[in-house]
Amino acid sequence: MSNAINLLKWLTVKKEVEPKKKPRKHHTWEYAKRRPYGLLLRKDVVEYLDNVAKRLGVSRSMLVEKILEEFVHQYSSYESSMSNKSV
Repeated sequence: MSNAINLLKWLTVKKEVEPKKKPRKHHTWEYAKRRPYGLLLRKDVVEYLDNVAKRLGVSRSMLVEKILEEFVHQYSSYESSMSNKSV
């Protein structure tokens, strides 16, 4: 739960520190580091993500990216701890 709170704090701080800029499509170095990744989600999940992203002032893509980064971090920590226990 604290990781979710930290994620929300990060997104809130990012919103306060970095004002929203008009995105330039496909012309930034940041975009070049990204790859499209399509997801099919239930309608209620998408609506919830839209609402959270709107309240935080970030794009849904940024929100989903940060959520997935946190999950991958937690999962890799879990895998590491499990492999250390088996040794």
